[in-house]
Amino acid sequence: MKLRGLMKKLRSSVEPNYREPLLRYVVFRIDTADNEHSLITRKRLLFLTFFALTAVASASVIERFVISSAVDLFIVDAPKHATIEIFCGLISGIIAFILAWEYLVSAKKNILFLVFAFFSLGTLDIFHAFSNYNHNAFVWFHSCGSFLGSACLAGSVYLNGKIEEPGKSAWAHRSYMVAGMFMIVLFALLSIKLDYFIPSVLHDKLPYKTSVISVKGYFSSFIYAMNFISSLLYLFAGVVFLKGFTKTHDVMYLIFGTAACLFFESAFLFGFSKLWDPLWWYWHIIKVMVFSGLLVGLAYGFTHTVYRLYGSKIKLAKFLEEIEVKNIELRDAYERLKETQRYLKESEKLASMGRMAAMVAHEIRNPLGAISNSLGVLKRYSSLEKDDLELIEIVEKEMERLNKIAEDFLSFSRPSRLKREATDIHGLIDETVALLQIDTEGPAGVKICRSFMQGLPSLVIDRHRVKQILLNVIINALQSMQSGGELTITTQYKEAEDEIDLTIADTGIGMPEAVLSQVFQPFFTTKDSGLGLGLNIVHKIMKEHGGYVLISSTEGKGTHIQLNFPVVAENERAPGAEDASAVVRSGRDGE
Repeated sequence: MKLRGLMKKLRSSVEPNYREPLLRYVVFRIDTADNEHSLITRKRLLFLTFFALTAVASASVIERFVISSAVDLFIVDAPKHATIEIFCGLISGIIAFILAWEYLVSAKKNILFLVFAFFSLGTLDIFHAFSNYNHNAFVWFHSCGSFLGSACLAGSVYLNGKIEEPGKSAWAHRSYMVAGMFMIVLFALLSIKLDYFIPSVLHDKLPYKTSVISVKGYFSSFIYAMNFISSLLYLFAGVVFLKGFTKTHDVMYLIFGTAACLFFESAFLFGFSKLWDPLWWYWHIIKVMVFSGLLVGLAYGFTHTVYRLYGSKIKLAKFLEEIEVKNIELRDAYERLKETQRYLKESEKLASMGRMAAMVAHEIRNPLGAISNSLGVLKRYSSLEKDDLELIEIVEKEMERLNKIAEDFLSFSRPSRLKREATDIHGLIDETVALLQIDTEGPAGVKICRSFMQGLPSLVIDRHRVKQILLNVIINALQSMQSGGELTITTQYKEAEDEIDLTIADTGIGMPEAVLSQVFQPFFTTKDSGLGLGLNIVHKIMKEHGGYVLISSTEGKGTHIQLNFPVVAENERAPGAEDASAVVRSGRDGE
């Protein structure tokens, strides 16, 4: 039962949640915020590290004191040994290259010493693998590689957190790195060239050129001491790296810490082994485990980097999209602000003009009334000549014109009180056309075409005011077709917007853009007569009804005016309760 509980605990430590692969689970969860899943993952990784170190140490004790004590066995196999060392050397070189890249970017001294640590391990392991002809060089390269690697690793730990001296250029950093690598390679080459200076590495002194496959047995005290010092340096580095993982939760600290602790066990076991015995092969197996783990660490590093880059790319893309949306919103807001400022300026101007127009119109109508009454008395009680009557008729016509101007001023200046009622828009259009006495072949060869959509809902509008709109628009259309043409009146119901579109299109002379952009300006006209208030009054009445006006025109082809009326129940809208707008479009925008 205890064994089953231990296996269950071990399996729960290894198996990640949500049935994800362990590497992906670590990569995507270990560096997240301090949530429950990340904390559990960190504890599991520390447990796995402790379990691996304990398992390796236990197996070494069993091998040394059980297997080796019972059987005096030596396995001399140089090709397999060379394969192991070449594998470890190549992985060390790859790690050194990656760390060198990191050093050139960050310029941190501790990274530089990590570069020297793995470069010395890789370089001297390669020389160690190809030194079978000389037993002294064979063991010397291994021990020196372990010693230099541990010393540089301990130096990296000691320098961790130290700030690089400012002001140094990238070339200075490159020169430091190249100089250190050159010294390591030079040391290896001098060890081959001056091999007779290498101290005896075995307990029994043999000729320098003795092949390593011809000897076996205990190592010399000097070699044991060198490897023991290496093990202490590895242990120091491993403990500091593991402590760094508990503080920062950076998995790379855990990877280097576990590797350093396994290197410690490998160097420490060297002191209990003999050349070519099973324990000697066993610490080679530990090296393979270490560098295989470092391969996994590299995979983690690359996966982590790619994941971060991908995440940054997605965030950057979303950020750019948000910026683009904000830019569009800012441009729109800026345009609306300019339009609002223009509208406010015009409103202030129009308000002043409206007050003046109301006052002038009121003052004009009073004497006009007196003049009209006087003329009536003269016509009724005076015996006037024919010429005098003609003059009086001229005066009456001019008075009517002045009265019309005064009415336009008042319509422009004062808000209307709409008398809304349910109205059939088609009937209102027919009344307006009949009022102008236009049949299917109108004045100057103008043809009237009606295209009415059947089944339209009733509009709740002021019949008199809307008839005024239709009169203004149709008269303008007729005046633009002096040589004849076609006037088309179209109605359509838009269910989505719940509005009725009434379009009046002519085939007249049209308007240039300079004129089209000012058609709603008060007192703007291109005609010889009139005040230029017609379309402004149309816009005003449409706005009071909650609708809007769309005008598009192409010079030489004609003008389209679209009146959009909202469909509402009679009691649902207060007069002028909803704002509206007048939109002007040139012919290039389509009609």
